[in-house]
Amino acid sequence: MMGLPAPRFKVIYTRPLSTWSPPHWFSMQPIAVITGIFLGSSFAIASGLAVVLFIYWLLVDDYPRLQAEMPVLLESCGIFAVLTVICAFSFLGVLKMRPWRWFAQTAMWAAILCVGYFYWP
Repeated sequence: MMGLPAPRFKVIYTRPLSTWSPPHWFSMQPIAVITGIFLGSSFAIASGLAVVLFIYWLLVDDYPRLQAEMPVLLESCGIFAVLTVICAFSFLGVLKMRPWRWFAQTAMWAAILCVGYFYWP
């Protein structure tokens, strides 16, 4: 009985996973986690509002009362889209340890406070 031929592939040496370490610029500090949470939340709100805006745009001919809500919905979608961009820059700055990261953090916290003040009853 003949055996199967030996596989013909090149063995590439890799380091074991126990010696793996992230790149030197990758630092997931607590401020990066908090910034990531704000980034994800603002993106989720902005994309949800954009989907609602698109559905309203499709239905506005059949339901004319939706026309009155379009400007407010568009304004809210824009506010959260801008907040998402600010949070994204802040997240990248903190994650890559850029020198401007504290300016971006200040802008993010100021934007969050402004959005909170805008929607506070």
